Amino acid sequence: MKQSLFFPSVFVSSAIALSVPQAAWSQLPPIVQITELRLEGTAEGLALVITTADGSPPQFFETRSDNTLVIDLLDAQLSLPGGGKEFFQQNPVPGITSITIKQQYRIGVLISIVGEEGVPLAQISTTSSGIAVNLPDTGTESIAGNIDPSTSPEGAITPSDPENPLSTIPTPSIPGEDPQAPPQQPTGPEELPEVVVTAEPDDPPPDPGQTPEPAPEPRPRPLEARTYTPNPDPNVNRDGSSNLETPQKVDQIPEEIIEDRADRTVGEALENISGVTSGRSPTSSIALTPIIRGFESTNILRNGMRDDTQRFFGGITTNLERIEVLKGPASIMFGQGNLGGTVNLVTKVPQPESLFSFEFRSGENELYRPEVDVTGPLNEDGSLSYRLAASFETGKTFKDFEIIDERVLMAPSFRWDISDRTQMIVEAEYIKERTRGIAPELPAVGTVVRNPNEDFEGPYRN
Repeated sequence: MKQSLFFPSVFVSSAIALSVPQAAWSQLPPIVQITELRLEGTAEGLALVITTADGSPPQFFETRSDNTLVIDLLDAQLSLPGGGKEFFQQNPVPGITSITIKQQYRIGVLISIVGEEGVPLAQISTTSSGIAVNLPDTGTESIAGNIDPSTSPEGAITPSDPENPLSTIPTPSIPGEDPQAPPQQPTGPEELPEVVVTAEPDDPPPDPGQTPEPAPEPRPRPLEARTYTPNPDPNVNRDGSSNLETPQKVDQIPEEIIEDRADRTVGEALENISGVTSGRSPTSSIALTPIIRGFESTNILRNGMRDDTQRFFGGITTNLERIEVLKGPASIMFGQGNLGGTVNLVTKVPQPESLFSFEFRSGENELYRPEVDVTGPLNEDGSLSYRLAASFETGKTFKDFEIIDERVLMAPSFRWDISDRTQMIVEAEYIKERTRGIAPELPAVGTVVRNPNEDFEGPYRN
């Protein structure tokens, strides 16, 4: 049998009296009421007399900044006749520019004494009615001390040497020495001992009777690092914004990188960009179906305009100026797009200056590839210009199943500069490709299946 215990609610109300000792509140410093401020002339200069209501001096500290001496009176309030909260006196004595006294906060009084050529000399002392600040005519330091009430005014300190007010400060002495003994004066200039440093030269002088050895050949200098500067205004943005103003990631492959790496296809050039591969197409194919950030992208542009023919053929770098890759979806600019990104192929444009370039490449697997690029003006003012980029390629691959019989590209273009802001460019592209076989993947034999000879044996199987 299960029993439950129920307890009625009990409410207890009581009153507790708290008693706080008065001594706990008496630990706070009392607020000093300043009832009078006056300036009195003395034999040394001027004295600022500060009188408090009960005669107790307020706590203070000094700071110096440039030519200003600042005295901060803590826990003090100005209670002057008439309710004034500020006191100002200009040029009270020679060497002093101004004296300003004002209520800094609800509790605290600030005294600012500005000197003409430096921080003014000040003797700050306590008196029977408060404190006094004695200001000689000149000085650069402040001295704190106690005032003798029998002196005037209000017991201001008088230095033993009027010409040197700092003479009242005791001079520190070293233990074990007589402080009254006069300091030893040097008898004459001290001569330092002569120091001789000897060392053998790195290249000793040759013997006059010996035939000098021929100078060694200079070492070849390492190749200087080449830098690549991308175009600051990529065409793939379509809005004229620069790379810094584009919220998406835009990577570029300039023409210099394509030439230095000798990239023949766009798929090879895309290896320079992180997160982008040539897709399922073989490396020797000119078909272009890139994979960007893990997504297959079919959004391929040519000079900012969609060109679906690049997916099957046309990925040759002969007539390309640069390749731009915009990562991420960009349907707001191109309408239908892909999640991975967009590839934009920027072609070479005709130039008004004459230029001719010829290049021939040959390599393993019977590779031969001549390439020509020529451009120049068609009239005297250069408003009409032309350009022709062409290449021919033949060869094999390391896979016997793939043979490139021939690959021809001819890309003529014409440019007409109608005005400073208007241009018309007409370009064409002719591609002829004859290949035998296609191998987009590596063979299983020799890769998946162990092959000690690391060779492809037997028929080609995927």
